[in-house]
Amino acid sequence: MPRRQLPNILLVLADAAQSGAYALNGGQAVTPHFDRICAEGVRFTHAFTSSPICHPARTTLLTGLTPRGHGVIANSTHWDWYPFPVSQGVRPVHERLAGAGYRCGYTGQWHCDGLPRFADDRTVDPKAFHEGQKARGR
Repeated sequence: MPRRQLPNILLVLADAAQSGAYALNGGQAVTPHFDRICAEGVRFTHAFTSSPICHPARTTLLTGLTPRGHGVIANSTHWDWYPFPVSQGVRPVHERLAGAGYRCGYTGQWHCDGLPRFADDRTVDPKAFHEGQKARGR
């Protein structure tokens, strides 16, 4: 029996980027590939966050739980004196998607201490990335 075709899912999270900076929102940043992805997919133009802090907000996106539900309430979860990792038994959405037949991966900053990582991650050291960009004249 042929495997059913699953729709592609691409979640883009930008650190410290204002939506008004992008050309598709009237800004000056030229992003033709990003603009095409937005035009051809689903774009959320009104969003709210569960937390103004990065780690709890990203963990909420990947678990569907509020910070109180998943346990991450601060950015510095790796410090011994501030131990707030993800609560035991919390399953991230990428595990559920993988179980449904998706191949899941990520690139960039993780910011979800305590969550299992994607099976196909592409973590790139930011310094190495920028050095590579400079070498290419970008």
